[in-house]
Amino acid sequence: MEKCKKILIDFLLPYRMVWKNVGSMVRFEIGYRLLSMLVFFPSLVGLERMLLFVNAKTNVAAYNAKSLAYNPLTWLVLALMVVMVGVYAMIEQLAVSDAVHASYHGVRLTARQMFENGVTLTVKYLRPKNFQILIYVLLILPFVNALDVSSVTKFFHLPGFLMESVRQYWYYALIFAFGIGLAFYMLIRWFFCIHVMTAEDAPDFKTARRRSFFLTKGWYMLKLVVLDLIWLGLLFAIAALLILLFMVLLYLVLLWANSGGTSFRSIVFSDTGRTVILTFSEFFLSWFIVPVLMTTYQGEYYRRLVRTGG
Repeated sequence: MEKCKKILIDFLLPYRMVWKNVGSMVRFEIGYRLLSMLVFFPSLVGLERMLLFVNAKTNVAAYNAKSLAYNPLTWLVLALMVVMVGVYAMIEQLAVSDAVHASYHGVRLTARQMFENGVTLTVKYLRPKNFQILIYVLLILPFVNALDVSSVTKFFHLPGFLMESVRQYWYYALIFAFGIGLAFYMLIRWFFCIHVMTAEDAPDFKTARRRSFFLTKGWYMLKLVVLDLIWLGLLFAIAALLILLFMVLLYLVLLWANSGGTSFRSIVFSDTGRTVILTFSEFFLSWFIVPVLMTTYQGEYYRRLVRTGG
């Protein structure tokens, strides 16, 4: 019993640590989500349309993929999109990680200070010599924002003809599986890069990457894999509970508005009902998904520092 209590206290310690800045984190996330919807996503849509415009195309498919690849402007626009996505993600992740580190030292921050710190750190690290940081950010995005409706990961997907090739030809499927495995390995080994940059003020991403490799060596990698899987499962469970809550709320509101006579099934499982429930559930979930994960991982980073002697 005492051992279970100790494990629980150790698990909850990072969240008690950030209590000083939890309000600022929530306000920052709400503001950043609204900013992304009003500014970032429209800009990204504009770049996507520009990509099609410079190639005189209306869509990307197997029959025109080669001509798109041969056009230098295609790669220029794609590079702009990657940089934009990288900047967007870096500001959020660095801002939240810096706030967690401030909480660790008992310092309170406002949502505005979080944003300013995120921008300052992004400007510091987003230099040509640190180009690999964009790879890191793109690797970590799908997991950190797995359930986030306002995440950029909802915007991108592989063209259908590429996925069709993966399904049809075993060697494409093998290459695809190898790429996913390599990306996951790099993600685990670069796990603490963001935390090293904010907590240790690493001079560049190369230093942060080497430091992260040191902290994740040996069997410790397996612990991080298990931690990732546990949190992914918890997040999906939280999402399911949130969806259930909104299902009940929507039913009660519409039942009151219609004064009875409408079944739960006809309201909740209608196209409009599903859209409203999923949109609100994912939007509310997005307010705390990044702070919770960043707090968890930064807490693990501090534990790892103690165990490795700093």
